[in-house]
Amino acid sequence: SAAGANLALPDKIRTPQTLLQTADYLISVVLRRGMNLERLTLSQEDTEIFGYFYGFLSNRFKAIRQDFVIQQSVSMEYVKCLELQTRFELFALFYFQEDRKIQYPFYRKLCLEQLNICLSKLLLLYGALRRENLTCPNESEFTACSLLMQIETSSLNSFLLGMPTEVLKSEEVQNAIKLVKLARRGDFVMFFMVLNSIPFSCQCSVVPYLPKLMAISLRFMNKSYTKRETMELDYLSLKK
Repeated sequence: SAAGANLALPDKIRTPQTLLQTADYLISVVLRRGMNLERLTLSQEDTEIFGYFYGFLSNRFKAIRQDFVIQQSVSMEYVKCLELQTRFELFALFYFQEDRKIQYPFYRKLCLEQLNICLSKLLLLYGALRRENLTCPNESEFTACSLLMQIETSSLNSFLLGMPTEVLKSEEVQNAIKLVKLARRGDFVMFFMVLNSIPFSCQCSVVPYLPKLMAISLRFMNKSYTKRETMELDYLSLKK
């Protein structure tokens, strides 16, 4: 059932293993059967199809999260379900990159809300499971995603405070820290070089901020070039 309905009775709640199987089925069967996810270029039909799948799957993932919350679950199954939804929401953010008011609309604000919910819950679960001596293999990747999602607003020191040493020293987190510092320093050449070398999920985390970062970099370029000569807008525009 979709999220938002009345809380289910205890005997209707799905077990953590069943919830994980459901989440895996949504991605590996439902989504892959309807979409060719290897293609990154979109036709209008592709966009409308994914718009439908996004709304359908996002609601089902919210229902899965609700069942875990009712059970007050702290489990690897919960972590894996949240990681699946996070990857799905990140892919949607990359796929659309802006609001689409089509037959099945996509609103970036709602996608970002779901991402922030998933990532905040993941960070809490990683900490809880670590206290039980359980290791989550994707912790570094999603910690880096969480950091990059706050590239404009987060205090780097407060975010890193208390982070486990092995996570802090991981390649994913170190690259995320480097990207935050490069963006704030205005070193966009190095920023995009590092961006091209990180995992796809982390690249997707930066998508909401790319237009602003690109606009700032163009202003820097404009200042540099105008010291020599004025460049007309038509010259900078793409032409066939």
